[in-house]
Amino acid sequence: MNNDELVKIRNKNRRSMILLATLFILPMLAAWFVLRNINTFMPSGTQNYGDLIHPARPLATFSLQQKDGTAFGVKEMRGKWNVIYFGGNDCTKVCQEALSKVHQARLGQGAEMHRVRDLYIDIDSGPISNKTAEFLKSVPDFSVLNGSAAEITRLLAQFKATGVSPTEAGRLFIIDPHANIMMTYKKTSYVRDLLKDLERLLKYSQIG
Repeated sequence: MNNDELVKIRNKNRRSMILLATLFILPMLAAWFVLRNINTFMPSGTQNYGDLIHPARPLATFSLQQKDGTAFGVKEMRGKWNVIYFGGNDCTKVCQEALSKVHQARLGQGAEMHRVRDLYIDIDSGPISNKTAEFLKSVPDFSVLNGSAAEITRLLAQFKATGVSPTEAGRLFIIDPHANIMMTYKKTSYVRDLLKDLERLLKYSQIG
């Protein structure tokens, strides 16, 4: 085999490797681009029931704990669509109604529900009340997070920077799989609204 033939084989192999790499990388780039511009790619005439936060605000580092004591921060938030409710040790009637609707909206995603994570962030110090603990058993998909007063204050400040109060009764936030605050809901009868928005987000983005 002469040098010209060897060069041809090398070039052919190089082209094949480039093609394979392109076929692997392009779908990932396309999914990322659609996610970052998801409102643009939704069909015209559709309506977002929640309020889009534009531009989406990336979450800075924070450190909370899950019920079993393991750490939960930005790294753990990535990879799924997160629906967040900020509550206290005592989940009020408005709080319970909100969590129930979030729970129903997630179940409404059917086979795609594994892509959605529901989070209850306890902003109070100390243990949650027995009544709240009992209620949370009825919405078992919610992960309860808590942290030091300083960490909670810093996290709340990030959400306040969106222009809405995270501790407003009934207020919800959606965090995308890149840990960006991208949508919020005020207190309303939003089980259908949230269900439809999540359905579209999951449909038009394969990330999460």
